Amino acid sequence: MIVYSGPGARNTTIPGLLGAGLPKLSPEQQEAVTRAKKYAMEQSIKMVLMKQTLAHQQLVSFLILF
Repeated sequence: MIVYSGPGARNTTIPGLLGAGLPKLSPEQQEAVTRAKKYAMEQSIKMVLMKQTLAHQQLVSFLILF
C-alpha cells in the first residue's frame, strides 16, 4: 500500500499519516462525537431489526401460500 501526502498534509511521517498529529478535542466536541456514535449505533440496530422483521414477514407470507 502506498500513501501519498499532498500539499495539505501536516506531517509526512508514518504517525502523521496515520492521524497521530490530530489536535485534542474539546469536551464539547468529545460529547458531540459520543452522541454521534450513539446515534449511529441506534440507527444500525434499527436497520438490522427492520431487515429481520421484513425477512420474517416475507417468510411467513411465503409459508402461508404453500
